[in-house]
Amino acid sequence: PKSMMHFVFDGGTLRDGSEIRLQYEELDEYRFVEPGAVTSYLPDYSVPRIGAALRARAERTVIYLPSGEPYPA
Repeated sequence: PKSMMHFVFDGGTLRDGSEIRLQYEELDEYRFVEPGAVTSYLPDYSVPRIGAALRARAERTVIYLPSGEPYPA
């Protein structure tokens, strides 16, 4: 496997009818899913980052998860 970095950013809330433009050289597709369904779309090692991102958004903070570290309680 090749090395990679994962970042999760809060892009805010889209208004109804908002258009998303893909940068095709970077992304193949996008999808909106409920947090509980994310495990169906992401590899296991990425799933804790979604929970951390939702927690960070709720607490209006930043959470750093080094590779291999468990999700903070």
